[in-house]
Amino acid sequence: MLDEHPDVTAIFAANDVMAFGVVRTALDRGLRIPEDLSLIGFDNIEFSAIVHPPLTTIHQPKYEMGYAAIEILLRLARDKNWQTPEHRLLGVEMIERQSCREARVQPPRASRKS
Repeated sequence: MLDEHPDVTAIFAANDVMAFGVVRTALDRGLRIPEDLSLIGFDNIEFSAIVHPPLTTIHQPKYEMGYAAIEILLRLARDKNWQTPEHRLLGVEMIERQSCREARVQPPRASRKS
């Protein structure tokens, strides 16, 4: 993607491990993170805090997700006829570290009047 779109300034990776791959690829191409390319991962795995630069990432509430899954499985085990899908919405949190720089806002272009 970086070869096809050299003007890209930010990437949001589907997970932290993929973000580590982006770091490697960026370094191989001489790009600096966050100076040339801002990067955000997803999952907040433990290594995200210790890579260089520390990865900005989206934290998922893993414990709460597991707890909710077990509750639903126990309900299914107790009530064999239960078929209503259950949806649970759990919040996420952005963990700001050092892999993103502030947005570069370009001034609006002056409009031309005819």
